[in-house]
Amino acid sequence: MRALLTMTGLLLLGACQTLPEPPAAWEAVAPGTTVFRLERAVTIPPNTAHVTFQGGRVVSDVEKDFYLPHCQLYVRGPEDVAQRVEPDRFTVTGIDTEVDSVQARPLRLAALGLMVAGGATADDYITILRLRSPRQPRVSHLECHHWEDPTLFPRHLRLDEINQALGEYGVLSPPAR
Repeated sequence: MRALLTMTGLLLLGACQTLPEPPAAWEAVAPGTTVFRLERAVTIPPNTAHVTFQGGRVVSDVEKDFYLPHCQLYVRGPEDVAQRVEPDRFTVTGIDTEVDSVQARPLRLAALGLMVAGGATADDYITILRLRSPRQPRVSHLECHHWEDPTLFPRHLRLDEINQALGEYGVLSPPAR
């Protein structure tokens, strides 16, 4: 009987183990050896310095869903005219991560005055990949985001999530292991 209880206890403990999650992109990327390949030409609209990818499509900033993975390819400053970025191979020269708190607008309820929620409603998990290409020196970086509830095991995007956001437009390839 004691052996049966011991085995049952061990099985239950083993069932509680979780499989390791794939590493976040910043853990899988090695500056100088990781490559971002832009597979299709993109046009950056006038008076802006980036184009946004989400779900494998180019989307406007108004269309993007902040809670889903999305990436923005940046150039060094806006121009009065559209800027075209050609397919190319960019070396990732550095990587940074940030977490910004996102605060909802205060709620105004009739006859109750101003009501303010207490704290961030989401955190914006940002991975910034600095890029270099001798053929297109104006391209500066790829910035990938998603919002998460800060109380529910939040994390930065994984490599596969970044590549899903880019779709056929590009791929981030870590060094061969």
